[in-house]
Amino acid sequence: MPIKALAPRVTGGGNRESTASHPSAAISPAICSPALTRAALGQHIRETYFPSQDCYSPKILSTLELYSKQKSPALLAATDALALLQLGSANADEHLLIEGRKRHLCAVQLLQALLQKPDVDLTAAVGTAQNLATCQMYSAVAGGAGAWSKHVDGVVALTRMLQDRSSGAPLDTFLQQNALLGAAITALISRQPLDPQHAVRITAWPAISSNKLLKTLLRDFPLWVLDVTRAIAKSDEVCRTANSTTTEVEDILDILGDLDCNLSSSKEMACSKWNELPDPQWAPDAPDWQQSSAWSEASEQSSKQESVLIMLYGCLNMIMRLLLCQSIMDCALTPSGHLVFYDSHQVVSDHVDRTTQIADELCWTAAYMSARADGDVWKASVIRAPLHFAMSWYERTGDREKIEWCKEVERIARKEAPYLEWDALMPWSLLVINWL
Repeated sequence: MPIKALAPRVTGGGNRESTASHPSAAISPAICSPALTRAALGQHIRETYFPSQDCYSPKILSTLELYSKQKSPALLAATDALALLQLGSANADEHLLIEGRKRHLCAVQLLQALLQKPDVDLTAAVGTAQNLATCQMYSAVAGGAGAWSKHVDGVVALTRMLQDRSSGAPLDTFLQQNALLGAAITALISRQPLDPQHAVRITAWPAISSNKLLKTLLRDFPLWVLDVTRAIAKSDEVCRTANSTTTEVEDILDILGDLDCNLSSSKEMACSKWNELPDPQWAPDAPDWQQSSAWSEASEQSSKQESVLIMLYGCLNMIMRLLLCQSIMDCALTPSGHLVFYDSHQVVSDHVDRTTQIADELCWTAAYMSARADGDVWKASVIRAPLHFAMSWYERTGDREKIEWCKEVERIARKEAPYLEWDALMPWSLLVINWL
């Protein structure tokens, strides 16, 4: 099965082919030299977690510069831990892993002390918490099944405090954006409503796009997630209740249908350049069911930044629409649903076709993004959420060919980076899109 997008490349970020550029023999002595350690680890952080910086906008680059200049001991320790854990894991170097675990524990202790201060530096606290949550993607420190969701909850709680006190500084907005994406994916996975207090408007994403409609849709994205997760949770409640009335089913179906229609329209309008995204090199060898994707007619006309924004909005849009279609089908198959529709089975059949098309497009998008991602960490992260939602649908319909394709993609990614905790990649999967 041709999945060339996930083949090893000579890049930074943990690829086995780049191991030679980060020899542990050169790093290990640096542990004893604070200045040298700071420079070496800082450079590795930039190369691993923020690749392709030559394509970033000046605003993003200035935000990254601010991030790298933070002097908080807690944030520095958490950043060190991220770099050391990646280096130690990718190179199977136990010495670096020991140092990474030490810095990770140190960061946890420093964050606890920081939060006890009356004049707590919330920017440093949120940055530290996010780095510690990201550390959970490494098996060397992962807290076990479900631990990542608790870390996301902690990040969200601190970010909410930062929102209340923030003056809108670029670094604060950057941190809020990261937390929002993590919270959004977590809410969609759990089918629980996004906390209304976290559904704030983020202005950092649209700043690099000239597409005014795309700017607005990205800014309003938290409100979309809030409405969609509320509707999905309500539909689950209605479907679970044996004596749900026809009115209750009809009301939730109206809400689900309106959201689905509005999201479909917004994607068509905002992503008028969807077909202009360049094909990944492996696309001609993709399975036939993927070649029908709307991405398949491509050109090089979109800028790097706008392509990233289109992919970000497109992924989020498709995930929400996929979940909405599933909820509509669930409601249509309830006893009351049969009374709402003249032919509920035809409604379900139509939505099966639509949902399958959305899932197929998510798979294509995952492969497209992986072809652009640098390093094993990002290659694995960027496919995690799209394939999770697509495969959940294929498992429901019993489509063995597509299930096996998704599993093969995951097997390749996990083989390339066996040191990653697969589930812990989920909340930060779409965050990676910002740095492709």
